[in-house]
Amino acid sequence: MIDVRDTPLLTDLIQVVAQMDDSQREQWAAFNDAEFNVDDVAAGLHLSAGPKWVVLHDERPIVVGGFTPVRAGVYRDWMAYAPEAFILHWRSVTKLARTYVRHMMQHAHRLECVCLASRLGEVDAWYRFVGYSREGDQRRAGVHGEDLAVYSRVRNS
Repeated sequence: MIDVRDTPLLTDLIQVVAQMDDSQREQWAAFNDAEFNVDDVAAGLHLSAGPKWVVLHDERPIVVGGFTPVRAGVYRDWMAYAPEAFILHWRSVTKLARTYVRHMMQHAHRLECVCLASRLGEVDAWYRFVGYSREGDQRRAGVHGEDLAVYSRVRNS
């Protein structure tokens, strides 16, 4: 059974971060100039400002996500997931993400997502489905010179 909580525990984050695949870890490395360490990454996400959520399957966390404030009215999303989340539960996870994006638009005039441009084949359709539009690229903007892709959802005035 799939369930969702609005207050992930640190242990939820540790369990999910420990299962992040290479693609997610590469993305994390593009934004952070540090060695990937499960405890440090989980603690950093847990302590980050903004709303967070966790998706559970049979009481086990499989996805953690949230929205970190960038400035007033602007939030950047983040998400980490266990491989099974999109293999076995892609529909439920996608619907929940879309619901959280819609909810956040009541509190923000802009949501943004920045990802590795090399992941576009993996994530483009999903970002569009949850309500984002592709804005463009940030060339060589990653910590190690990686190209990044920017998606956003904005509230019309």
